[in-house]
Amino acid sequence: VLPPLPAALRSRMNVIDHVRDMAAAGLHSNVRLLSSLLLTMSNNNPVFHLKLK
Repeated sequence: VLPPLPAALRSRMNVIDHVRDMAAAGLHSNVRLLSSLLLTMSNNNPVFHLKLK
């Protein structure tokens, strides 16, 4: 039996799923904004960057 996923990984998966859903719905401007925000967060915060890998 596998242990439960860490909270950081679960939240990352939720964000990725949300971005995919928005892209599928044609909300491309929202996808660009959210993607830019995530990239900015990961570039400015080494801890966040490590969790995204």
